[in-house]
Amino acid sequence: MTTVFPPGSDVDTVSPGTHVLIIGVGGYPHLRGGDPERRLDDTFGLKQLSSPPVSAQAVAEWFLGRHAKPDAQHGYYNPKAPAASLEMLVSPPWVPSGNAQRYAFPFPEGRYVGVDGASRENIASCYVTWLQRVKANPQNVGVLYFCGHGVTGLNDYLLPEDFGHTRGNPWHDAIDIGTTARAARRSVAGALYFFIDACREMKYGSVEPGALPQALEPVKIKRPVLCFSRLMLWATGEGSMAHAAEGKPSRFSAALIQALSGYYGEPAPEGAGWVVTSSELAKGVEQIVEQENRELAAHLHQHIEVERIASQPFHYETRRPKKVGQTLSAEAALTHVRDVLVATPGAAMLPPGVQEVIAESVESGRIPLENIQQEVGRWSRDLSDWQERLATEHDREAAERALELVAAGKLDEAGALYDHLIEAAEARAVSEHARLASYYSKRANVLALQGKWQDSFRALENALANAENAFT
Repeated sequence: MTTVFPPGSDVDTVSPGTHVLIIGVGGYPHLRGGDPERRLDDTFGLKQLSSPPVSAQAVAEWFLGRHAKPDAQHGYYNPKAPAASLEMLVSPPWVPSGNAQRYAFPFPEGRYVGVDGASRENIASCYVTWLQRVKANPQNVGVLYFCGHGVTGLNDYLLPEDFGHTRGNPWHDAIDIGTTARAARRSVAGALYFFIDACREMKYGSVEPGALPQALEPVKIKRPVLCFSRLMLWATGEGSMAHAAEGKPSRFSAALIQALSGYYGEPAPEGAGWVVTSSELAKGVEQIVEQENRELAAHLHQHIEVERIASQPFHYETRRPKKVGQTLSAEAALTHVRDVLVATPGAAMLPPGVQEVIAESVESGRIPLENIQQEVGRWSRDLSDWQERLATEHDREAAERALELVAAGKLDEAGALYDHLIEAAEARAVSEHARLASYYSKRANVLALQGKWQDSFRALENALANAENAFT
């Protein structure tokens, strides 16, 4: 763990403050372009990255802007929760010399701080420290930024520097960030911000039996939820890539800094200056990236994904923002949702994971509070129907696993499992159609040799139909 701010690692954990953890992973010795002696046989199409160290540095410099230069007009400012600590873990791209590369964070006065690498062990240790700081005061703000490889499987996973170190199961080293973020709501009372700058392409190796990437902290369902203001900003949607120019900050990180600096804001409720709330921050990043999409080829487009629970003032600006909101967009936290859910008939019969999904859907605004009874009824019916259909499922083991995931509230995981099954079934169907086309064609030949021309013609029609299904 490397404390970049404050100097001397003297962190105030008593007063309200903002604690930032920044992770940039460009070097992957076990992936393509890495160490030939340690490289995985199957690197899943993943290679070294040049953008994450640069992106991580740019984001860190923004958060420390006003501390590095007191008269600066650029950088994080929140009088209710001033910047209290900034930790960094950065892994530069692997180089053929084999010498361990260490990133150093540059300060304006010419001083440098050596930063530890973003191994899974270092990330886990640093996360524990960051979480302890954020939960030390209910008014604290926690920010976690990650830039590096990410994939989608049964959930969204981030890959640390040493991904692939566990040779028999490389996914053991991946980090389940979705579960990690959900668990944090039961540890932290203040606002949480997760900025995830990573691709989310599907990698089916992560869904194979035994893969099981772990979260940095498991969800303890029996613990009460404390955090009712959380923003998760993803650089791209599920199944898609995030983009960056070689050696430059990524599109998402550049847009994030621009939005943080007041691209979209509104008059501060205190009457002085401007404020960027959670919703305006998300809206700003989304609009900036969408504007860039119009000037790029379609294969370079990316679309931000937002998961937001409530909206609170995050950053204050003295300069007028580029776009001004008309009214205060901060939204009151729906702290009573779970009490309403407990009192809803039938809710107690649902699995705890399902109750969690319903509660978060209402808290994030996807479902109106007045529809909670309807949602409980829908879940009850769907789970019952699913259970009844198990006996007739072709792949019962996979169907039972999917039902377990749904009952645990892991809908992304269940969906990913069915995507995998669909792709496998479609591949089998193509193979079967090609085989049938061949068989029908040969049968037509036999019928023709027998002089049964009408039957031969019908067999040829079947051959053609199956060939079309196989190759269209």
